[in-house]
Amino acid sequence: MFCAVQYCANEKRKLRSFSFPKDAKLCEKWIQFCQRPSKINSKLEKICVDHFLSEDFERDLPYELGVYSKPRPLKLKSNAVPSVQNKTDVYFGSAYEQQKPKPVRTKTWKTKNVAQRKQIVDALLEEYNEQMADQGAQLEMHLGAPTNEDDDVAELPAEEVVQVVIDADAYLTALEKENTELRRENFKMKLAIEKLQRQLTMCNGRYSELFDNLSRIFSKAQLQKLQSGKRVVWQQRDLRDSCALYATSPSAYNMLLKKGYPLPSKRTLQHWEATKRFQEADDDIESCSNQLQIEAEHEEAQQVELDQQTYNLIEAIDITQVDPNYIN
Repeated sequence: MFCAVQYCANEKRKLRSFSFPKDAKLCEKWIQFCQRPSKINSKLEKICVDHFLSEDFERDLPYELGVYSKPRPLKLKSNAVPSVQNKTDVYFGSAYEQQKPKPVRTKTWKTKNVAQRKQIVDALLEEYNEQMADQGAQLEMHLGAPTNEDDDVAELPAEEVVQVVIDADAYLTALEKENTELRRENFKMKLAIEKLQRQLTMCNGRYSELFDNLSRIFSKAQLQKLQSGKRVVWQQRDLRDSCALYATSPSAYNMLLKKGYPLPSKRTLQHWEATKRFQEADDDIESCSNQLQIEAEHEEAQQVELDQQTYNLIEAIDITQVDPNYIN
């Protein structure tokens, strides 16, 4: 299989090739660039790397910063369109397949660095010339005679200027090296931060899942004791369940306590049972007092009724004795 561009004999298996984009408008531009009279199957055919410019590819920052020793595979930009009909117009080809550095980028980078160095050196020279002019003016005022450009004072800074240029070049080289190292460390730190963020997200998900599973087994007080390891206020339900477990098997209860199982201590259970007994005793005393009060009220009512009956009987006896006409 060859490249989809007309009159291009490059085989796809020998050069890196790129599939047609899924975007309809962008795919139509690729098809127009191929200039083929026959219909092009955009799903199967590809265009080789020789028909793209260097600006059409994404930059390989890890390789440029020196993090990776070899460049990664080329990746087209999302809006890239082939524009090179002659492969000699672009530097991509077999040289990339052999994993060689890209000369265009290196040349541009060096040219930029040279321009920056020249600008800084010119600024340093200008500053140095201003300083020497000030020194000359001060010397003229001190000697009281005009200075000549051909004098030794004007010719003196020549060697010093050369030394300034050498020092400036060395200083720029050191700054560039330090800048490269800092960029490399910054890139590594970004990768490490992204990795830690992914691990943190994963750990948060696992923690939520584990907490949900534990909530189905333990109560809120037990979960609080597991999280903090400090004393908690136990609910009545937890105390009742713990007392039932301790009554079933004291040895098993002690073993669970030694293993760190979130259970109330034996002293807590004893205190709760004693408090519960006192409360029950108070309740019994209160119920007994209520019962005695009810019985006393009932006896008092019976006594009142008996007194009333006795009073009525006495009145009846008095009437029979006083009235002779009383007929029973």
